Amino acid sequence: IAQSAARAPEVPNLSGVWTRGGQTSTPGELPLNARGIALREAIDESLAPMYDCVPATIPHILGGPYNVQIGQQRDRVILRFEKDAVVRTVWLDGHGHPQPTAGGYSLQGHSTGRYDGRQLVVETTKFTFDPGGLEDKPPMVPSSTQKKVVERSSRQGDVLTVDAVMTDPLILKEAVRFTFQFKPTKDTL
Repeated sequence: IAQSAARAPEVPNLSGVWTRGGQTSTPGELPLNARGIALREAIDESLAPMYDCVPATIPHILGGPYNVQIGQQRDRVILRFEKDAVVRTVWLDGHGHPQPTAGGYSLQGHSTGRYDGRQLVVETTKFTFDPGGLEDKPPMVPSSTQKKVVERSSRQGDVLTVDAVMTDPLILKEAVRFTFQFKPTKDTL
């Protein structure tokens, strides 16, 4: 008896330029542990990287009023953000993407993804220490190199929903959830 070929995952169409629209859900207060509280109190907001035009990271870059362009390729998804010209590459599992080096930390981290049903699931790790990595508005809360963000992007009609869960065991007591909705736009970046 011949076996059928493994089914390829269903790939939702997320490509295009998206603008913020619809519902947003962000935490009111972060569940900081003692280290997180001490770091929040130690951060001098006037020295925040955002004042030197250092780009925002995930999930905060999703909350601004700026457009994002999603380009889906066979082996990766490219996210281009209007804000600060940030470009994120999400390497799709099963395509032999480059692994980060042991010291390969960066401001935007290292992102890998897979399709799960009608969702794009992206896991980002390898973030550098960032004075505004967990909360980028005063009072700012830094993130450690243990920060991890898992995003689930899905589309229903003309609504793109990104549900992001952020953890950082060195600073947070528990995971924090963000939800952002977008709608298509004909505007360019």
